[in-house]
Amino acid sequence: AEEEEEEEDDVPDWVFEERPVWLEAMQRFLEQPDVLVLNIVSEVTPRRGGSSSAWPPHLEVQVVPRPVLREWAIGAAADAAAGRTLGKRPRPIAVVAHSPAGAMQAVEVLRSTGFTALATCGTRSFLLR
Repeated sequence: AEEEEEEEDDVPDWVFEERPVWLEAMQRFLEQPDVLVLNIVSEVTPRRGGSSSAWPPHLEVQVVPRPVLREWAIGAAADAAAGRTLGKRPRPIAVVAHSPAGAMQAVEVLRSTGFTALATCGTRSFLLR
């Protein structure tokens, strides 16, 4: 379980060479106003690390433990639906986790509760790269 918390950072440097289209699309997504970054962690108990100073200042980051992700998503989807009735657009959500697979699983949970403006950003280290 302890190794699960360590991020998988197995993306070679050449992936970022020559500004690939997918990278530009991810950057445009992250530059949208009001983007929320969900940092999915495995434990419900608060942990040290992952402070807001470790993230770029323009990104709002919320830590969500994996065991309560569905509950969080249902509440956030209800809030977004209420906002839509007032003419507000739902916030775009970028998801990071300890592994790219973990981020993809979290995005699937979010999609199942009605979110559509989503980006799978893999791991925190990948996003910050």
